Amino acid sequence: VTDLMNTYAFEVARLMSMPNTNHTRYVEVFLDGDYIGIYQLTEKIEVNSKRVDIDEQDGVMLSLDQDDGPNLSPDATDNFWSAVYNMPMCVKYPDEPTSGKVDSIRADFALLEKAIKTSDYDSVKALLDVSSFISLLQLHEYLYNVEIDAPRSIYLYKDKGGKYVMGPVWDWDAGYDFNWGNMYTGHTFFSDYTELIYGTNPIKQNGEYKINKFFIDLFKIREFVVDYKKKWADISDSLYIKTWEETLKYAEELKKGAYDREAGRWPITEINEGWWGNSTITVFKAEEEINKMGEWLQNRKAYLDEVISGYPLPSENSNVKKDTIVVGTIKIDVKCSYNMGYSQSGNISVNIEEFEKSMGDYNEDNLSLVPINNDGSEGDNTAAGTYGAWFGENGNTAPWANGHVYIESNDLFVWNYGCHPDNCSRGDEHTARMRYLNSTSENVNVVDVFVNFIIY
Repeated sequence: VTDLMNTYAFEVARLMSMPNTNHTRYVEVFLDGDYIGIYQLTEKIEVNSKRVDIDEQDGVMLSLDQDDGPNLSPDATDNFWSAVYNMPMCVKYPDEPTSGKVDSIRADFALLEKAIKTSDYDSVKALLDVSSFISLLQLHEYLYNVEIDAPRSIYLYKDKGGKYVMGPVWDWDAGYDFNWGNMYTGHTFFSDYTELIYGTNPIKQNGEYKINKFFIDLFKIREFVVDYKKKWADISDSLYIKTWEETLKYAEELKKGAYDREAGRWPITEINEGWWGNSTITVFKAEEEINKMGEWLQNRKAYLDEVISGYPLPSENSNVKKDTIVVGTIKIDVKCSYNMGYSQSGNISVNIEEFEKSMGDYNEDNLSLVPINNDGSEGDNTAAGTYGAWFGENGNTAPWANGHVYIESNDLFVWNYGCHPDNCSRGDEHTARMRYLNSTSENVNVVDVFVNFIIY
């Protein structure tokens, strides 16, 4: 109804000094004499001298996007799974890359991934424009654009001899606390300004979504968190006031008749079912939705001031490479009902006394819990909880479709579990490994928990 969501995102990106941010004009479109409403006219995301100006021979533009990635576009020859974080990626430039070029780009991007994964902040800063990375994260959280979870519509580029730069930003219609539950029948935005993507502690990911750790792992580094907080503090005073003021200039022009004409052509309504068959129809009006949007943004900004300032700071030597020492192993046998599948009657409880005997002193704020592949590498959390994963037949973490058993929890020591009835059979046994990590001043102490699933 407001037609302002992408425009506002562009204004914020511009305030954040994100490069190549789109400009906007509004037009009313007639197709063969038929009025079809208000459209936003803006630049394409493309490489040329007027847009993303990078070297024609050696410049690269990529997108992180499920729709263009190997899973949803399996026949495309310009996409790949990233080597370290297993993200769906697509080569947007060069336009028709050879298989060799795609492999080269994947290998080059893996250097950045490895630097992030190993908390090598000096290498990260040499490979990545960290300022643009921080701005991208802050923009997604501020506008609650949950498509970073997929991910979708995230662009980055690299010029010859340069760093990876995040942007240009694109597609913000699913932000602003959009209600996905009634996406086909309603038009509900701007409800709750306190929902968070990353949570109050990004490393714990204690927010509403579990996003790829490529976007999160740098929060393990004290210097990055300091940089992150400073960037937000630097723009906070003008973030809402200046950007909303600029956006309302577009709205004032649209109020001169365009909004009314569009509402006459495409009225947006919602049927609200009541008691005893009674129902009401809500007609969404631009003026009212604009007021809701402004109030939501103002409250959102104030709320994030508090949240971001409260992000915990890692220890001073958080980016110093430390030895990993396995200080204990816990083994748990679990009987998992094939019939109950995803809805088992019990849970997995880790013996805290046994854990503490192995781990020794620890601070729960510094304690993390991650899934582990059978070769000892850290796997992806493919389950819905803060901790856990789906595990495939070979013991490696896997997406739900290929998973056999799962561990899922928001608690460090009590876990839900279950099995995929389409992939498992009675009599199967699977082993899943979860790892506690406690970073001390000298080492990273580890306690591994091996869970042996017996399907009956």
